Amino acid sequence: MAQEFTFGYCGKVLEDGSMDARELASALINMAGLLERSNDILNRDQARIVVNIKADFKKGSFIINLNVDLIKHLSDLVTSPYDAVAILVLLGLIAGHPTSRKIIVGLIQFIKKLKGSKITKVEEINKDTVKIEAQNSSGNIFNVNVNKNTYVLANDLNLRSFLSGLLKPTETEGIDAFNTYQDGKIFETVKKEERDYFTYKAEFPEPTPEIEETFSSMFHLRNISFEKENKWKLTDDSGTVVSATIHDKRFLEGIERGMRFGKHDIIKVKLRIKESRLADGKIKKECDIIEVLEHIPAPPTPQQINLLGEKIKEE
Repeated sequence: MAQEFTFGYCGKVLEDGSMDARELASALINMAGLLERSNDILNRDQARIVVNIKADFKKGSFIINLNVDLIKHLSDLVTSPYDAVAILVLLGLIAGHPTSRKIIVGLIQFIKKLKGSKITKVEEINKDTVKIEAQNSSGNIFNVNVNKNTYVLANDLNLRSFLSGLLKPTETEGIDAFNTYQDGKIFETVKKEERDYFTYKAEFPEPTPEIEETFSSMFHLRNISFEKENKWKLTDDSGTVVSATIHDKRFLEGIERGMRFGKHDIIKVKLRIKESRLADGKIKKECDIIEVLEHIPAPPTPQQINLLGEKIKEE
């Protein structure tokens, strides 16, 4: 479902409702890049984002209305976990929550709270939230709780470059602020004097601490491998694809003894996910199956094919 979204710039130079064509073109390119990169990070290759625009002119401002839509890739046959609204919320462009629509700290709000402070520690609070410890220029330590995905977005070099470019018009004499709008009112403002907080200066110069999460869950088998790393592709009920390494020696030994799998089988596993940002800004994500707790074979069907390529005989 498409989501309407509005952003713009205000200041004396915009009083006649016009804006320098090069600045406008750059702003649109950077907004599109910001949304596309966010979608790439959050939804990977499961969907693409489409942005259409129309301009509105009001005295003292230049406002741009966007229509943001997410198109699922039919070949994946999965449901993307983050729709257009969730992406806008995580970026801090509109209010809400990716799933419950409660107010959260989005990327813009997170950067404004940091005010250029150095992050010194990252601690996982729960599966959705991390606590950021930061030190300001005066040496004072403070904490900010943010959605885990907000933190992931903040650490992406390409995304931060698009965000910085989106705010570049505020460097122009007479353009005082960047605004986002919701329900006809200003939701978020980045003032000219706040722009430096958003200029990416390798705020995260060192690899960030790992965020680790371990939990039990059930997955459908999608593809299995017996290569050295034993990478298996699994899907959960939402259709999200997980590529994980099997570390359960007892389970692997069972496979060597002839354990069979069908394409509709389910396995219950203890899964560990580690996420960290590398020094080059890339996000590293590792999924490991620590233990296979249960294997639930699918009911047999005529001519069912297991994942090893063997036909299962009819009863």
